[in-house]
Amino acid sequence: MDQERLQALPRLALTTKSTESPTRGSVSSLPKKGGSTRVRNVCLLFAGLACAGFLLSACSSSSTGVGQTSDPAVLRGKGLFNGTCASCHATTDDDVIVGPSLAGIVERAGARLPSVDAETYMRQSIIDPRAYTVEGYPDNIMPINYEQVFTPEDIDAILAYLRTLSK
Repeated sequence: MDQERLQALPRLALTTKSTESPTRGSVSSLPKKGGSTRVRNVCLLFAGLACAGFLLSACSSSSTGVGQTSDPAVLRGKGLFNGTCASCHATTDDDVIVGPSLAGIVERAGARLPSVDAETYMRQSIIDPRAYTVEGYPDNIMPINYEQVFTPEDIDAILAYLRTLSK
């Protein structure tokens, strides 16, 4: 953590002098049960950090798609998707942001164009989004430069992530 952010955090008093009068509600005002104030405060600090870590990990778990995968391509694809595509495409069923939801895209993509499999359809939709536009959505809204923005490996990773999105 950088110094500015550390300095902005509330400070816990790790030591108290017997001449100080702790304020009501401060860590130092807790009753002592043996041991020094410093040890007690350090224990409280670690307990608080452990709780914060638990809450943050619970909030960051995904309820759609990836789950507990360790596949680097899927994880990379999810990061690329979240950084670029998620501003317009939801990953939950029936949610529309700007473009269609991509929940269950593999199941739908294979049926979009006759004789075009799901993988080809999804790849083409990223590289040339105007080749086929889903009914009800404007044909000029999705950027057409993703073939220049993403490497072929990036597109493979995004497709790996999209394959994990089921309805």
